[in-house]
Amino acid sequence: MVDNILIMGTSNSLLKRGWVEGLRKALPNANIVNISIGGSPGTQYCCAIPQYDFSKFDYVVFDSVPNDELGEDFIGDPMFLNRVTFEIVSTIAAQTKVIVLGFCMARHAVKPSDIYLERRRIAAICGAQFISMREFAMRYGHSILGGSDDLIFETYAHPRQAIQNRVGFELGALLAQGAFPESGIRAESFAHHFSTFDPAAADSTVGAVVNKKNSLMDVNFRVFDGDYTYPVPVDLPCVGFYMDILNTRCYVKLAGPKGARVKEYMFNIQPEKFEVRFIPILNGFSVSEMTVAGRFLPFERSAFSTLANWPNKLRPAQLTLGKMGFWGGAAYAASPRRESDALVLHRAIEAKISAQYAARPEQHWQTPTGFE
Repeated sequence: MVDNILIMGTSNSLLKRGWVEGLRKALPNANIVNISIGGSPGTQYCCAIPQYDFSKFDYVVFDSVPNDELGEDFIGDPMFLNRVTFEIVSTIAAQTKVIVLGFCMARHAVKPSDIYLERRRIAAICGAQFISMREFAMRYGHSILGGSDDLIFETYAHPRQAIQNRVGFELGALLAQGAFPESGIRAESFAHHFSTFDPAAADSTVGAVVNKKNSLMDVNFRVFDGDYTYPVPVDLPCVGFYMDILNTRCYVKLAGPKGARVKEYMFNIQPEKFEVRFIPILNGFSVSEMTVAGRFLPFERSAFSTLANWPNKLRPAQLTLGKMGFWGGAAYAASPRRESDALVLHRAIEAKISAQYAARPEQHWQTPTGFE
C-alpha cells in the first residue's frame, strides 16, 4: 500500500492535468504532499533536507532537469550543480525510495543535455529509479496525441499534459503493485552538509514579517527596505534563497569572508500578488551579511541613466526574502554499477504504454517546431 508521497519538483509537477493528476487517479487514497516551486532550480531543495524526515514517505519524486538546463549559467558550473544534486538525492535515498523524473527543455528533446544524462547517472548511483519523460514524449507522444509532432511540447519546458498524465497514471499503478525494484545500493546521507536559515522566523526587529498564501502554499517572508544590513548566521556557502519576485525591486550586496557580490533584482512591486522563486547564487557563496541598497548604492551609477534617480520615495527599494539554503559538501560520486538498474520502473511503464500506443523510432524524432 502507498500511503505517503512527497513531490519535490518544478512547474511540470504543478500542471493541473499533468503527471501528478495521473498519479492521483491511480492512487486515490494516497497522501500526496507537493512542495514544488516553478521557475526554480533543483538546488532549491537544499532547504528541504534539514526540514523533512523523508523516512515518513513511501516515495519521494524529484523533478528539476528543465529548470537546471535553463538556468545553468546562473546556478554554477556542472561540477557544482551535479555535486549538490547528488547529495540531495543520496540523502533522501538513504531514508526512502526515490524516483527522479527526466523532463527536459524542448530544444534537448532529440539530443539529451549533459544535465539530463548526469541526472540519470545520479539516480543509478543512489539506487533511485529514473523515469524519462523525455523519451515517453518523443517516442509515444505523437500517438497519444493523435499523430502531430508539433503538439508534443506545449511550452519550452512542458511536454503536453496528456502525455504526462498517462505516464503518471501508469507510474501510480505500478507503485500500487509494489513494483519499485530493490537496488541493493546503500545510499549515503549528507544531511550534515546542508543548512537553512529563515529570516521570517528569526528573532529580529529589522524588517516586517508578512504572510502570503494561496491554494498551493502558505509562506512567510521578511520584507527589507533600503539601507538595511542583515546578518546571516550560517557559515556554509549560500546556494540561493526564496524570494517573492512580485514584491522585490532592489540591489543586494552579499558580503562574506571571501569578498562581496552585488545582485540585481528588478521586478515590479505588486502588493496584492505574490510569486515565489528560488534565486540561485552562482557556485554558492559564503554570506555573513546582506545589505539592501537604498540611498547608498554599493557601486557608482552612471549619470543620466534611466535609473539615475532610483530608488526614491515613490519607488523605494524592497527585498521580500524567504528561506535561504546552504550547502558545504564536496562529495565524490562513484560510478554506478549499471545505469540500466535505474530504468527498471521506466521499462515497466513503457511496457504498459507500448501495448496501447505505437512508438516512433528514435531516428525519426524531430525537435518540436518553434523550440529549436
